[in-house]
Amino acid sequence: MSHYECIVVGGGLIGATVALGLARQGRWVALIETQPPTSFVVNAPPDLRVSALNLGTIALLSELQAWPAIAALRCTPFQKLMVWEQGWEEKTVCFSAELFQQPLLGYMVENSVLQAGLWDCLSSYPNLHRYVPASLQWLQPNERGWQLQLKNGQKLTAALVVAADGQASHARQQAGISVSGWQYHQHCLLISVKSQQPQQNITWQCFYPNGPRAFLPLNQPWASLAWYDTPTAVGRLSHLPLPLLTEAIQHAYPERLGRVTAVAAQAFPLVSQRADTDYLPGLAVVGDAAHTIHPLAGQGANLGFRDVACLLKRLAPLASLENCSALTPILQQYQRQRLWDNRLMQWGMHGLAEGFRGQQAPLRWLRKRALGCVEAIPWLKQQLLQYARGVAR
Repeated sequence: MSHYECIVVGGGLIGATVALGLARQGRWVALIETQPPTSFVVNAPPDLRVSALNLGTIALLSELQAWPAIAALRCTPFQKLMVWEQGWEEKTVCFSAELFQQPLLGYMVENSVLQAGLWDCLSSYPNLHRYVPASLQWLQPNERGWQLQLKNGQKLTAALVVAADGQASHARQQAGISVSGWQYHQHCLLISVKSQQPQQNITWQCFYPNGPRAFLPLNQPWASLAWYDTPTAVGRLSHLPLPLLTEAIQHAYPERLGRVTAVAAQAFPLVSQRADTDYLPGLAVVGDAAHTIHPLAGQGANLGFRDVACLLKRLAPLASLENCSALTPILQQYQRQRLWDNRLMQWGMHGLAEGFRGQQAPLRWLRKRALGCVEAIPWLKQQLLQYARGVAR
């Protein structure tokens, strides 16, 4: 039976970053992942899943010396974020990097590119063992922390387990941590498109009665669209042949999109949920395993990376993770520090999503006034952008 200081369950964006950070601290780490990341192919169409990484996330990845490997593959900087409501283009709110005298707000990066770059970095650490392909069967506390059994029968132990295996986290469930939350009466259709317009440095979002429609720039000539709508509407759109989906996009999206051609699409339901606790003795929950939010502002991945930054910072002073009496207060600090940030973002995104759905005249008037105020008050815009940029971790 192999023993590790830490076992990370889940090798996606958040899990791979946790494992990398712990390995860089000199700890003996194991990473369990069901399947290896797909190899990066330069001329392949972009991944449907795209993350808008803010400067806080870039700073973390740079600190872990992972960002150069990711940027060398494929990423797209953006300098502006524009938001408006259908029919009220004159009330457009524009968040610009110039507000902070910065060259950009962040980067659009395909999730598969992020994972490929992170896994390339993991291979440099002999103190990090990757179990892949491998799946967790069960875990339970024992005298050394936790014991885990993989589906192939192999057993492992660790002083610390990090559950980073996504929204339906098996590790979280096996640890007995329940979740609470709700489903939205909305689905999202992600669409990869080829654009006839020159590469843009702006990501934008227009709110419609049934949900927003967003544009995310990628490497020329590619872009990604996010179309939020009722489950019925998204289900119908997802079954259209690509030429008919292209026609639907041109009819439904703002004119500023220009001519595009749909290449691939995938639909998924929108869920907001929260783990009832982010830790147990010797166990931490991070990323989507701990919380999922409405994705309309693209902050879900950044929120998970903030979990990672906080956990790594808290663990760094410990010479070893084997001392349970020292580890438990650290995990309590991690939960306290992340609690309000995660809840604020969850409820903020919920309020924003629900606030733009109502079509009563007073509510529409209030939204118009609110957007006008944000655009007219530079200080308020700076405060909102400062939080979204994630610079203060």
